[in-house]
Amino acid sequence: MSFADYGPLGKWLEWGINVHMGQEFGLANQLVLLAACMGIVMLAVSAAVMWWKRRPAGSLGVPPMPSDRRVFRGLLAILLVGGVLFPLVGASLVTMLALDWLYLKARKTRSA
Repeated sequence: MSFADYGPLGKWLEWGINVHMGQEFGLANQLVLLAACMGIVMLAVSAAVMWWKRRPAGSLGVPPMPSDRRVFRGLLAILLVGGVLFPLVGASLVTMLALDWLYLKARKTRSA
């Protein structure tokens, strides 16, 4: 099957994939995509640096647990639905839960 055999939607989809992968418009497109990629990396790095500088001294800056149990259950339900619908989000949530548990355990043994 060749490109000529695709329907209009298939042709648009194929063209979009090729543009996204930098296979259209030569070096100019690749430089634009490189700039976008570097911008995303810089956003991630600057977010981590800003969080580190603005967090309270001696703390990770984690918000306190909600005092109302219903709010906590609602947040937990949202996290569970997001984790099931988006498996990578679920994996990152499980990873952060494990890291948080290890941090609290280490902090508890250090203070005891």
